[in-house]
Amino acid sequence: MSADRVDIGLNVLADGSVEVREAIVLRANPADGARFERVIRRQHADALFDLAATIDGRPASEGRGAGHIRVQNGRPTRVRFEFEATPNPTRTLTLQYRVAGVVALSGGRGFFEWEALAPRRRFDIADTRIELALPERTVQYGPAGVAEAGWTVSETGRGITSERRNLPRDEAATIVATISTTTMALAEPRWQFNEAKSKEFMPAFLSGAIFILVIGAGVVWIVRFQHPHPHPGVDAAPGVELASSPVLQVAIGQRPRRNSADRPLAAFVDLGMRRRLEVREDAERRVAVLPGPTGDTVLAHEQILLDELWLQQSRTMPLRGLRAALLRKSRAFARAIGDDLVSAKLADRDRIAVRNGMRAAGVAVLGLAAVCFVVVGVFLDDYGAWPIAMPVSILIVGVALLIYSETFSILTPEGVRQSLAVRQRLREMRRASRADAGAPVARAFAAGLPLAIAAGFGPRWQKQHAPDLSDDGAFTWLTPAAGESRAALLARLIKPAG
Repeated sequence: MSADRVDIGLNVLADGSVEVREAIVLRANPADGARFERVIRRQHADALFDLAATIDGRPASEGRGAGHIRVQNGRPTRVRFEFEATPNPTRTLTLQYRVAGVVALSGGRGFFEWEALAPRRRFDIADTRIELALPERTVQYGPAGVAEAGWTVSETGRGITSERRNLPRDEAATIVATISTTTMALAEPRWQFNEAKSKEFMPAFLSGAIFILVIGAGVVWIVRFQHPHPHPGVDAAPGVELASSPVLQVAIGQRPRRNSADRPLAAFVDLGMRRRLEVREDAERRVAVLPGPTGDTVLAHEQILLDELWLQQSRTMPLRGLRAALLRKSRAFARAIGDDLVSAKLADRDRIAVRNGMRAAGVAVLGLAAVCFVVVGVFLDDYGAWPIAMPVSILIVGVALLIYSETFSILTPEGVRQSLAVRQRLREMRRASRADAGAPVARAFAAGLPLAIAAGFGPRWQKQHAPDLSDDGAFTWLTPAAGESRAALLARLIKPAG
């Protein structure tokens, strides 16, 4: 899109406002569509009003559809022309409006600056003409002109005329003049007053933001000082042996994936391998979960799953329904894992409380930051961008608290020691589950399956053990449908966790 010609007239009034008249002869290509947007940037002006427009000589009122304009007030003001598509490649668009508070005051002088054409436009201009008319009998301090280079400027009786050919779209046109205020009835523009206030209060806003950041850093430092990161212990932890609890092993060895069925499914498979439950599949590939023949002691997180499963034992369900049942008590399951870690002396209840407190504080501070952004937005026009430093600093503190809560260890020294061993074991298992590592023997496969599921690579671990599982005693709790194999049922069972 390009303009054959743009004529702009600026008439400065005695009260410091400016009447603007614009005429644009637009040359539009069919690919540009039947619309054109004029962007009026007014950094140094109080308000824009009394806007009127025409399209090819016909008045264009504000509205939707061809022959109308749409005005978006703000900084900048956007005026969108909409017109019918015709074979005629040119359109003549005019704009008239008035801008208040353009002339700034300082030391008994008035400083006029108006960006008649903004940079980074969407159109080039073949011929441009800008006229400036000052009030009669106005004394100028030096000649008026164009701030950008490349213009031909000539003086007139009341101001100047500026002309230029081939103005590219990335160049602006800013008219400037310094005038005497003795013959004008001027008041300090609102924007100039706000700029002065912004400079005056800038140190206060920055100091407040720095103070908030210091407070946040102090909170994190105090928590780190009072609860230093635990170091690996020496003596083995009494109580629960982690070899029989893969979910607890992974809980201390790696972070859980959000909204994942890995750990509940790992606990489910482990309970089956311990014969606490059985799975029977019918011809429609629906499964029933029944109590197993053994009744050994279970941990708190395992009991959460069993309580939910026994509610479903009177009916069959598809495997996706089983997965939904395992996830139904996910929050209670996660809390129970923490209780089991504390009971096993692998996690410290006080450190859990500190982590949860930091997490809650981070969420609360982020909420406060959101409120502050809304409140501060009211003052941006009066004080510039500096007030935004306050909610930004609050946001940084909230994010820092959340990040620190996620990295804060709840483990005891013994928990750290065992977590290192678990990570090493998981690395070895991942290497063994690669396609080129060879299938593990049946005993190693069965022993490592619950841990692999809990760590998120159960399907890969199962895929490496291709032979049928009918002779493996660890999987007699699985009863597939007629004509199906235990290996196929197991693959479908653990697939959702992959």
